[in-house]
Amino acid sequence: MVQAGVSPALGNAAVGFLVELTSARTAVVTGGLVCVVATLAVAAASPALRRARLTAPPAEVPRNASDARHAGTEVTDGSMP
Repeated sequence: MVQAGVSPALGNAAVGFLVELTSARTAVVTGGLVCVVATLAVAAASPALRRARLTAPPAEVPRNASDARHAGTEVTDGSMP
């Protein structure tokens, strides 16, 4: 939890320092470039993270007509309910 509280403050201090040295526009562009470079570095360092997907796995398909009726789906194999 300390990281969540300290990180924004450190980022604000770094940007404020950069604004004092350069300009607001340069600070914003530099911050954006740093974010892109950091994202690419994390992606390069963890291939498993690159392969991760946020989609849900496909729903389980009912194995027989009884399962389909209980699941509330229509049975298309010609059997009677």
